[in-house]
Amino acid sequence: IMEIVRCKILVFFIFFISACSNSQEMDTGEIKFLKSFERLFDTPKHLGGLIDARDLISREKIDQAQVPLLFAELETGQNGTLYKYPDEGVSSTTWLGVDGATITLQNGLLMATRGMGHDLMGSKTSLNIKWSALVNKTSYDRQLSYLMEGNSLSVQLFNCSILKTKSRVIIENFDIKFVTAHFEEVCSNEYFTFKNDYFVDKDDIVRRANVFHSQVIGNIYIERLDR
Repeated sequence: IMEIVRCKILVFFIFFISACSNSQEMDTGEIKFLKSFERLFDTPKHLGGLIDARDLISREKIDQAQVPLLFAELETGQNGTLYKYPDEGVSSTTWLGVDGATITLQNGLLMATRGMGHDLMGSKTSLNIKWSALVNKTSYDRQLSYLMEGNSLSVQLFNCSILKTKSRVIIENFDIKFVTAHFEEVCSNEYFTFKNDYFVDKDDIVRRANVFHSQVIGNIYIERLDR
């Protein structure tokens, strides 16, 4: 996502993969996959500046990838395509971009980011979300932790509620239509309030979301691309 730190983060990511496993065969496989993914969705080397990933990817390329894919865009217009990291956690999923930036989601809720400059280091919630089970307005607490200067953490506490507002909304993600339900999440504390929107299909997959990251980054727009 963040083109200005692309080279440094990609080098770091390759080093990170090599350090994550004692299996050289697995390391090689993951690096090969990253390189093939980069060739499929990466920015052409002769182009400079801010590139819109929408101009580089197509439904044909998305289907050709044959892996779960995510499109993410910041309020600045910087965007990119991320794939599901092979060694995902049990309760959350980490999505990885070719530049090394990552987004971690738990059933569509934003839990963490890396490589964005003002990262969400972690999020905790008292809600064990299952979208299809959300019938009435549900209240819960959320805790967001951000990395600050000097490697210190800023922890912010919110009281949140989530509510299904519409049962049938048709959305289109890169030429494919999905029938979804719309959920609205509102979180607030004594300082400010933010709102998140989720569009969830019949399989409880969040197909589209507009979620708050931080007061520095703003919101992240997300689309799940694979069918």
